Amino acid sequence: MKLPGGKLKVRLIVVQGPGAHIGEVDSEIELRGDTAVYKNGACEITFKFSPEAAVVEQKGTDSDCDFGAFVTVAGRYGKEDGTPPKFE
Repeated sequence: MKLPGGKLKVRLIVVQGPGAHIGEVDSEIELRGDTAVYKNGACEITFKFSPEAAVVEQKGTDSDCDFGAFVTVAGRYGKEDGTPPKFE
């Protein structure tokens, strides 16, 4: 969700594997054009947006990103609709 001042609110939760390992990013990051980058230590997650989807790339291991074992948030996330999300 776009915020004032060129910021973007991002919440991404990924559950992976039979043991339900979880990776979560919940942050406000700067949006430059169609790209936003989340950085935390050795973890870097890049969000590239198009009208249809967001392509997410992850640099750093699951441990670097404070994710559960073998979790990655990298992938293509399709847009469901134009309704702004509700953050609690």
